[in-house]
Amino acid sequence: MAVTDGVRQYMTGAGPGETPHGRKERVYGSMRNKIYWNMVVLSVVTILLTSVIILMVSYHVYVGQIQAGVRNEAIQIENGYRQAREPMEYLNSLATVGESMRITIIAPDGTVEYDSEADAALMENHSDRPEVMEALESGYSEDRRLSETFGKETYYFAVLMDNGKVLRVSNTMDSLAGLYAQMMPVLVMLSVLVLLFALPLAAKMTKKLVEPLNNLDLNNPVPMAEYEEITPLMKRLSDQNRQIHEQIALLRRKQEEFTAIMENMSEGLVVLDQHLNILSVNKSAVRLLKAKAGDYQDKNLLLLSRNLRIKESVEYALLGRHTDAIWEEEELQVLTSPVKDEGRVKGAVLLVLDVSERLKAERSRKEFSANVSHELKTPLTSISGFAEMMEQGMVRSSDMKVFAGKIHAEALHLIKLVQDIIELSKLDEGITNYDKEQVDLKKTARMAVNRLALQAKEKQITVNVEGDSAMVYGIPQMLGELLYNLVENAIKYNKDGGSVTIRTVPERGAAVLSVTDTGIGIPEDSQERVFERFYRVDKSHSKKISGTGLGLSIVKHVAEYHKANIELVSQLGQGTCITVRFPCLES
Repeated sequence: MAVTDGVRQYMTGAGPGETPHGRKERVYGSMRNKIYWNMVVLSVVTILLTSVIILMVSYHVYVGQIQAGVRNEAIQIENGYRQAREPMEYLNSLATVGESMRITIIAPDGTVEYDSEADAALMENHSDRPEVMEALESGYSEDRRLSETFGKETYYFAVLMDNGKVLRVSNTMDSLAGLYAQMMPVLVMLSVLVLLFALPLAAKMTKKLVEPLNNLDLNNPVPMAEYEEITPLMKRLSDQNRQIHEQIALLRRKQEEFTAIMENMSEGLVVLDQHLNILSVNKSAVRLLKAKAGDYQDKNLLLLSRNLRIKESVEYALLGRHTDAIWEEEELQVLTSPVKDEGRVKGAVLLVLDVSERLKAERSRKEFSANVSHELKTPLTSISGFAEMMEQGMVRSSDMKVFAGKIHAEALHLIKLVQDIIELSKLDEGITNYDKEQVDLKKTARMAVNRLALQAKEKQITVNVEGDSAMVYGIPQMLGELLYNLVENAIKYNKDGGSVTIRTVPERGAAVLSVTDTGIGIPEDSQERVFERFYRVDKSHSKKISGTGLGLSIVKHVAEYHKANIELVSQLGQGTCITVRFPCLES
């Protein structure tokens, strides 16, 4: 998954395979439904609460009016009763006052003397009635009691008259529960009507509420005029977006840097998880492990290399161990290290190095050491043998000069060998105590010819220096050694009476040096190896010719130091031509 897609999904909450727009529609669709149904429920609850409150207030007013009416009626009846000549006739005349009004006269002992709705003689004693008892004590009283009829409630108001009797007036009214029962059909119908009106209104309001949020651009959140309250949230989202984009840019730069480093590494690098799946691999690893080019991302290690030793090394790393091994057959060095997170191994890193040059250098050093030992041992053995013979008196006086000459020759050969070895060691280490300057190759060639004039004369070899002055910016002593060894080899491996031609030619600011001889030549299968240390083309023939076997090695190192190229052309029995091309070296 791309980094940008992952961050966008993180910001919007979109799952795999789901676009941020789809995620936003799903979130806002769910929110729209919740708002809609919350508004519907709120409407219903509001209707119910309003209805209950209205009923309670109405009932309170209704009860208050009933009670006030009963009290007023009781006062008027008490006044009329007191002024009437015939109180009972007066009470009978009031029987038509109202169907709900009930008038009762109760004696001090609780006996009912008159009742407008029932036969007083059949009524029980009312001395235990709360309103009667309190009226007898305080002069008046009131009480509310549920009647035996369901949903009805009776209000009693009692007044103590001057004659000691109690006048009680009562009126029956609907109870609160009864009122609710009566009003329920009306409330249900009203609720349905309000709900039918509230549903489309809730849908419209929900859409109006959600629409600005639905059109919100999460990538560029700006304050909303409709909802000033969420301005801090928009600002926080904007800040988080900026931080996330900066982190993405930083991660992208680091990823690009890591990729560039990996792809330009000469070493092979493979990063694996704990299941041996490849998280990252560079081209060098594919090349060094001799795998086919391809995409190995998230593939198993065995698809990259079926070498079980690599698999075993990685498994050791996954156990928390470091491994380091050199496989000489493959000329590889393989290092594995565990990758830990909070003390737990999460994967492994495999580093593959090409050690072919190192192994080759090591073999060369071993071969060089063996050759040096051999080359040093030969003259030392001769010197020791001649000296021992002279010491034991086994040499005649007339032959002493000859043996001394052989010892001297072997000593010179030994000195030359040591000098060449020291020179090669310096060239290998790049150590030189000389300064560079402009050097004329033609002049340097004449100096080398003068130094070798005696050897050339002994073999009757003609040495010619041709061409023009060719200037090279380099170290005179090293260039002198290069020419000396080239000319010495051309004389040493030449035929008696042969010739050596040294030619220097300037070419566009550079210089070309060639040394051509008419000697024994070099076989084609040995031409690539003649610059190796101590290499001899024909060892049986070379024994007849003195030399250290290091001359052309020194030539090669001097040429490399001056960034020059060497070309060799030779035919067996016809001679050899060695050409050294020096680049234009500025001072």
